[in-house]
Amino acid sequence: MKKFFTIVILTIGFCNTSKAEEMGYEFSGLVSTSVWDKYLLFQVPVVVSDQPSLQSLLVINLPHGFNASIWSSEDLGGTSAGDEIDLNLGWAHKILGFNFNTGVGIWNVNPTASVWDDIVTAHVTFGKDFVVWDEVATSWYIQPRYYHTSNNFLGNGWNISTGINARFPVADKVSVDVNPFMSYDDGFGVTPGLYFGSNLTLNLELNDTTTLFFSTRALTGQGNSEIAGGVGISMKF
Repeated sequence: MKKFFTIVILTIGFCNTSKAEEMGYEFSGLVSTSVWDKYLLFQVPVVVSDQPSLQSLLVINLPHGFNASIWSSEDLGGTSAGDEIDLNLGWAHKILGFNFNTGVGIWNVNPTASVWDDIVTAHVTFGKDFVVWDEVATSWYIQPRYYHTSNNFLGNGWNISTGINARFPVADKVSVDVNPFMSYDDGFGVTPGLYFGSNLTLNLELNDTTTLFFSTRALTGQGNSEIAGGVGISMKF
């Protein structure tokens, strides 16, 4: 059952791509899979499972700025603590030189549990691209997000985050992505307050579409600190 979710994510994009090309649609996307030493949340230092986790992502960029994605986590430690499936639908556009995107999602915390504890979420993101030094692509963003839980197991809540994404070329086909950020959470499953974090990724481009990557995520705030590491591969189409 657990392997089924990853197989779906790694195949559905290519199946839909072939069908869409036959119908004359033009779009792009990304599929990736990675293994992490634990399932650490993305913005706050909360470990969902301290067992290794297989995390997979499928993103499809649709016409007119729309996009859809599926993200999954599978606990590799013999339990279902780290199992999750997230479904997202969004829209992105340039407005007066700024990046704008908005989206909604249904995040299923544990799809193998007897009761599905869904999180319904919505966000709006504003950002701006710029260049620092030579060939260092950089962007700034700010994102408020709202959460609602279907069974009230975490209640409702919101947070706001801001950060910078930067890609530093190191050598031919080699680059490093740096993403420092901070967020304020009103207490959605965590202690209310400020949190700080950083993602660091080493990218090795195997060809024009495929990249091998090594990532770390460090998070701290409200007396807690956590770090996680992962290795994976991504393919553009």
